[in-house]
Amino acid sequence: MRTIRSCIAGLLCLFLLTAIHIPVHGAELPARVDLNGAEEYALARFCASECEGEPFICRLAVAAVMLNRLEDPRFPDTVSGILTDAGYGASPVSEEDLASARWAVRLAAMGVDPTGGSLYWAWAGTADAGELTPRLTVGKRIFGVRE
Repeated sequence: MRTIRSCIAGLLCLFLLTAIHIPVHGAELPARVDLNGAEEYALARFCASECEGEPFICRLAVAAVMLNRLEDPRFPDTVSGILTDAGYGASPVSEEDLASARWAVRLAAMGVDPTGGSLYWAWAGTADAGELTPRLTVGKRIFGVRE
């Protein structure tokens, strides 16, 4: 039942994001980035772990940032490379969080990017946050770019 609710929440989020005109990279959907099953799963685990207890939009924003990094020459050009670069180590996540994160990764792979092309995130009030030009804030997390 929780997985069904997560799926419905993901679809509603997509509807709301497109209804309020959150930027979508590229003119075409559904493929901004083609991910294989292992890449999608690894990225979803990362998003679920990184955004534990946070709203769906946070998972979507983190997934979008990670995929934005794939397209930026300053970062590795593989999912495993960007996860390693981010210092990710597998941590336990709930099935509900993982299902929600998979929806977020799929939406980001289709081009939904609520961060407006951000490459970084940081907690508000930290030195890292002061270096960012903010494009989105979710709770105390700031998504942005370094100019």
